[in-house]
Amino acid sequence: MQVIGSTGGHGIQAGYDFTWTVGEPVVATVNNFTRVLTQGFHQPDVCVPTTHTLDLESIGLEVFPNPTSDALHIRYDASVPSALNFMVVDMLGNVVSVPQQLAPSGASELNTSDWAPGVYFLQFFDKQSNRSSTVKVVRI
Repeated sequence: MQVIGSTGGHGIQAGYDFTWTVGEPVVATVNNFTRVLTQGFHQPDVCVPTTHTLDLESIGLEVFPNPTSDALHIRYDASVPSALNFMVVDMLGNVVSVPQQLAPSGASELNTSDWAPGVYFLQFFDKQSNRSSTVKVVRI
């Protein structure tokens, strides 16, 4: 989870990872049974590591330039057997780019010229291992 806030903190106690903020109240919460998005500051939540995270470093995945204005380049080790797919969502959880598979060559380009300036989440998922991971991208 990532939150932009004026004050708050982060701590680890007894193996649990806690993050908190102080500020505006939550205005809306959207839930699609796999993800929860809150407008305003995040709700109290206990984050426990899971084994369903896709290790982007192990496949040499790179997303650049970040921040970007016109295009994002996605590069990964094509010799790693994987069926990598990705989609892009904005800060409100709206789908900006429908799910699509990365090029098997190990390099893909994503046109960002029609995106509004802001923060987006590039969500990668591997259908074979059922693992996923997210990269935050800034469009300037």
